[in-house]
Amino acid sequence: MKKILAIIPAYNEAHNIVDVIDSLHMFHDQWDILVINDASSDMTSELARQTNRARIIDLPFNLGVGGAVQTGFRYAKREGYDYAFQFDGDGQHRVDEVENLLDPVICDLADVTIGSRFCGGGGEYKASWSRRFGIKIFEWIALLLTQRRTTDCTSGFRA
Repeated sequence: MKKILAIIPAYNEAHNIVDVIDSLHMFHDQWDILVINDASSDMTSELARQTNRARIIDLPFNLGVGGAVQTGFRYAKREGYDYAFQFDGDGQHRVDEVENLLDPVICDLADVTIGSRFCGGGGEYKASWSRRFGIKIFEWIALLLTQRRTTDCTSGFRA
């Protein structure tokens, strides 16, 4: 069986972190869960620990989501995981979509997959106009670099 790691970057997610950890564990109890606490000032780290279902890395100062995710993927490599996926700590992603995210990578159809908040029925994610503008710029850059259309390259749901 392949080793799979769920990486949860979290900054002040005390209201969501327990539900996120529990939902991932209940959906697939063979996945390991790693919470990267990005120097939260609330109880994110303590609550994540209390679940006894996740490993926790507490960053000494706020690195931002990029630094937190990089910490998680470096951990996955160092610990010999076969696959890793990012699942944001705010609860915006659906745990029942993780296998759809992982399958193309596991089947060697893709090196990386990124889930979109804007495909497949829309969902409830409503970005501000400035965020939508930024996402559109990154979409154009990704298109230029990869010659493939990407609808949400800033998504925190990737494998």
